Amino acid sequence: MNIVAQTIPHKNQRYNSVGDYYIGVIGYDTYNVSRMNNPAYELAVLAHELVEFDLCKKAGISEESVTKFDIEFETGRCVGEPGDDPGCPYRAAHQAASSVERAVIAAMGENWEVYEKRCEEITNGKD
Repeated sequence: MNIVAQTIPHKNQRYNSVGDYYIGVIGYDTYNVSRMNNPAYELAVLAHELVEFDLCKKAGISEESVTKFDIEFETGRCVGEPGDDPGCPYRAAHQAASSVERAVIAAMGENWEVYEKRCEEITNGKD
């Protein structure tokens, strides 16, 4: 497995999401997580992205189709996460990854509601 994972300023994300993945220029799976000033939160986002991307690959869902759906969802200013939308092509992968994300937050002794609020603050530009 060849991966690159990093935290970055949210403004440097490809689109308005706290987590993103794609195939990088040297062929590595690349994961960008918005800097959240809490390592447990950043780990939870990364865990979600790792699981979701691998499940998408296993199901034959391309990263390009995931990104296209996400950008269209965000551009339409829909409520919630793109992966929760019933029409989302990678919904099953997102749901499984969300379970892992919740488990990481719990294992790290963090509160899910506080974590979600922090994610919303970042995506709403209140960081």
